[in-house]
Amino acid sequence: MKKIMVVFFVFILLMLVVNCKENAILQEPTPEPTPTPTPKPTEQLIGRMYFHDTGPSSQYDIFSGDLYLVPKDTGAAISQKRVSFENRSFSKQHILQNGIHKFDDVLIEERRLRKVVINTVLSIDITKYDFEIRDVENITNSTSDDFAVNINNNNQIVFVTAPDGLGNGGVTEIAYMDLTDRVRHQLTPIKGQYSGNNFDPDWKTDSIIIWSHDGKIQEVDLLTLKVSGSLIPEYDSQLYDPKYSPDGTMLIFNTRVNRKKNSFIKYLSSGNIEPVLPADIFKDYRDDNPTWLFSNNYITGHTLRTNTADGRIYTYDLSSKEFNFVTDGTRDFRYVTPIDISGDYYLIFSDWTDRDKIALWISNIDGSILRELNQTGDEAIFTILGLQIPNNLDEYSEIVKQYIRNF
Repeated sequence: MKKIMVVFFVFILLMLVVNCKENAILQEPTPEPTPTPTPKPTEQLIGRMYFHDTGPSSQYDIFSGDLYLVPKDTGAAISQKRVSFENRSFSKQHILQNGIHKFDDVLIEERRLRKVVINTVLSIDITKYDFEIRDVENITNSTSDDFAVNINNNNQIVFVTAPDGLGNGGVTEIAYMDLTDRVRHQLTPIKGQYSGNNFDPDWKTDSIIIWSHDGKIQEVDLLTLKVSGSLIPEYDSQLYDPKYSPDGTMLIFNTRVNRKKNSFIKYLSSGNIEPVLPADIFKDYRDDNPTWLFSNNYITGHTLRTNTADGRIYTYDLSSKEFNFVTDGTRDFRYVTPIDISGDYYLIFSDWTDRDKIALWISNIDGSILRELNQTGDEAIFTILGLQIPNNLDEYSEIVKQYIRNF
């Protein structure tokens, strides 16, 4: 009898334990992990734009405006930009820049990985954004025609001024201005020389200006007012649009050959001169205003077709000889300049289709995204301020996991 009672109490005890466990499970469920909130795109200032446009008295003036990225949909996600990780070689956390990186030993999400190759992506999903120009300001606001502006790292601009107006066939001079005090200084004539026919100024350094005087490429140091001789003595024809490569080893310029305006590169170490564009493009197009695209080997510019005035934007890789038209010629696009937005390249240029209302446009590097900006104007250039890029690991967990799955 005692054995039966013991078995009975054991059975009751077991039932109570099981029931308690079931109740505990029901009463204290495992909480679901809180998902990381998707970051929202925010309005971001890219930098300041400078361009010329029609002023209050129908003359050209130099203007500035702030270029913004504005989200189309506040519920859309920002593209992944950076990956944060620990590199044992340096014993600290690093933020990768865009591009392909190889590491012998890294720690990602507390997982040790060896022989890792990471391709980081910094691009912004531009389909989620629009570009806007805001706070436009007239900088020169003078009775002369002021145009063709460029800016250096010291917040100084250089530009062409025509005191009697471009339409009257008067003289054109080079002027510069410190944007801090807005005092304009006429550079030409320099020491009584170089007056009358001056165009296409650009900054070689923060104190040296290169420009075209009477069709000859020259440069002047503002600190000494010393002027170089002709930088391209090999040509008797008129030379325009000079621009140094980022490393200062090459000089682009335009001149006319066989009655066509073509672009050439002079390699300063050897003195060799080569055409910018492929020979088949020279046959059908005449080139104007090429510029370097953040690289010594990559160039962008616009070409004018010989039979019509329609301008087309192009890019050209000097190393691979790959040439691409960014626009199709249905609109008259000219005067292109590149802009680097968080590792992505964009091109800003002017639309001359309506000569009475020249407008500013923007496209990505291959022309698949093409948009008109909310501003008239011509020959825009920039001071890039950069975008704020968050460093929160939670925001980039998905891209890190993609890398981990591959190793």
